[in-house]
Amino acid sequence: MDTWSQTALLIAGSRRRRTCGAVSGKPRSLPIAEWPKSDRLGWEDACRPGQRLKRGGAASHLARVSQADIANRYGLYLDFLQRNGRLDPAMEATTLVNHDNVSQFIAELKARVRSVTVWNSVYKLRRAAQLIAPGGDFGWLAEIEKEIALVMVPRSKTDRVVLTERLVEAGLALIKEAEMFGKMLLTRAVGIRDGLLIALLALHPLRIKTSPRSRSSTLSSKSMVGGGSMFQLMIPSLISSTSVRYRNSSPMQSTNTSTHTLRFSIVAMPNCTRSGSHRLPAGK
Repeated sequence: MDTWSQTALLIAGSRRRRTCGAVSGKPRSLPIAEWPKSDRLGWEDACRPGQRLKRGGAASHLARVSQADIANRYGLYLDFLQRNGRLDPAMEATTLVNHDNVSQFIAELKARVRSVTVWNSVYKLRRAAQLIAPGGDFGWLAEIEKEIALVMVPRSKTDRVVLTERLVEAGLALIKEAEMFGKMLLTRAVGIRDGLLIALLALHPLRIKTSPRSRSSTLSSKSMVGGGSMFQLMIPSLISSTSVRYRNSSPMQSTNTSTHTLRFSIVAMPNCTRSGSHRLPAGK
């Protein structure tokens, strides 16, 4: 299909979507496949990965989730232009991202989202424009971004804060429930393990890594070491952002029965399966 046919299809599609947008009035992110051709090619080149001694595009160093986020914000901007009859498929980012369009876009954002989201959208719009059109001058957009940053007010999150005391109580309550109501060995072991992890991490929180490799790693009963009424939580550097192994020791008030049950659970858990019907022996 030649360039003229592609442009004609984009224009026709733009008109259809503009009509639907005018009826629904709901913002959406324009998919990359529906971007103007110059923007789409510029973004694909920016995300081009490096190969051996050949350098990648300007956005190749970004994680895929970051690339997707920036593309999503730029798609929201293009959708705004489309809904308001300002999108021309023949134009490119240096023309589409102008002062008038951005001012109208910010006005719409302020009417439906908070100031931090407005700043975030403008910031990522500038990043997208710079990646798509590296030769463009978007210094004026950076100045608008700074002005918004001066007046933005983050939403208070104090209502989401849970005190350490409540987390510790919840962990100990979970341990107690597992001891009282867990009939199968696996059920009791999982409940005790989860309760102890909650209590220990509440007393000594740590920052979990955000890499895809660490997200697939989970804490297990092997991370806990018990001795009397003192338990240790061994966190390897793979999971924690700490460069060395993280050792957390916290005194836990526990009866002899709880300690014995916990030790038994830690040892027995790796040998249990969901389909198993093992029960704790009498007196354990």
